[in-house]
Amino acid sequence: MRKISFNPLQTKILNMCLVDDDRVCSYYAKESFSCINLADVVRKQIRIKLAKLLKLDYDFVRDVVVYTEDKWIITKDGKKVKTGIYRIDKRWKGKIAKLLNPNQDEVPKTSL
Repeated sequence: MRKISFNPLQTKILNMCLVDDDRVCSYYAKESFSCINLADVVRKQIRIKLAKLLKLDYDFVRDVVVYTEDKWIITKDGKKVKTGIYRIDKRWKGKIAKLLNPNQDEVPKTSL
């Protein structure tokens, strides 16, 4: 695998995805990541880098490796809205964890 580094924002997003954190969605983007458009960061930066590093087609990375899970959440004002939460497929978590920290041998445990 080639050496392509992730910036701190991309690393934080990927680490949160590795532990199945529900805050990796556009609804919480401003408070969790201080960015307004989380979809652009995932779509235009993270997925492209992962496709290059893992030597995979971008569409495969989008649909399988880092996919969007639809979930209903309740906003602060009580409205129920559908949002997309970014997830990493369990079959790819080990490889992505190794890309983020090549010295680490184990995958972070998922939170339930």
